Amino acid sequence: MQLCALDLNERLTFAREARKHQDYFCLECHRSVRLRKGLHRQPHYYHTSPNRECRQDGKGMAHLVTQYFIRDLLPDGEAHLEHRFQSINRVADVAWLPQKLIFEIQYSPITAKEVESRNKDYASLGYQVVWILFDGRYNQKRISSAEDVLKDSPYYFTNMTDGGEGIIYDQLAIVESGKRVDSLPKLEIDISCPEYIKEKLPKLLWRQIKIGALYFKGDCIYNYLQYTQSINQTDFHITFSRLIASQNHSKPTSLSQTIYSYFQSWIVVPYHAVLRLLVERASQ
Repeated sequence: MQLCALDLNERLTFAREARKHQDYFCLECHRSVRLRKGLHRQPHYYHTSPNRECRQDGKGMAHLVTQYFIRDLLPDGEAHLEHRFQSINRVADVAWLPQKLIFEIQYSPITAKEVESRNKDYASLGYQVVWILFDGRYNQKRISSAEDVLKDSPYYFTNMTDGGEGIIYDQLAIVESGKRVDSLPKLEIDISCPEYIKEKLPKLLWRQIKIGALYFKGDCIYNYLQYTQSINQTDFHITFSRLIASQNHSKPTSLSQTIYSYFQSWIVVPYHAVLRLLVERASQ
């Protein structure tokens, strides 16, 4: 479903404002579209000649619901749906203009090449893309090529339904040979609270964390900073090294299982006390 299009004077027109039986033009492929609506149907545009290559043509209801969900979480008037960047011929799902952030919602398959292309295009205008991936297709057993190329970029998952039920969340996973072997609990994030890394952080499994990297309230990085701010970092790393060494010399537990056990203690609140105990013992 498509929410916006251009009229004959190239003015942006939302579907709820459009007229039936009048020609409009797709923001992305520029082909002819018309209005479709009904008593039990969300007003939207449809391509008069189907175009499988056009991203606007393939959006489902859950995709639209997620767009509105994100927009409603952000300050009034600052977020725009289907925002057109004419110079790079891109249409953003949600553009948070004051923060220079683009939210790209992905329910359908996408190639790693297209992910890189969108990131590069928006970066040329000074925008950071935040990817929201549908967990019915992504966050599965095998890491998709899109997820693999996103490991250096901010991305999260959603389980949003057509009826608007669901959340946007972060989830740290144990990855071996391109497969998820285990995952920590889901952490619901608040996308209205973006922050940027100000200090060097350890690698969070297969995610690269760099100074200046973007994160949001509630995600894995946020939890790491919250639950380790009172712990001496030298002791933290000594404890981590000793824990791995002791595991490797005692019982045949895989490194991924060791890391998983350790990360449980400092990301998930109930295990925070265990980490403190380990740090205290390591510093004695």
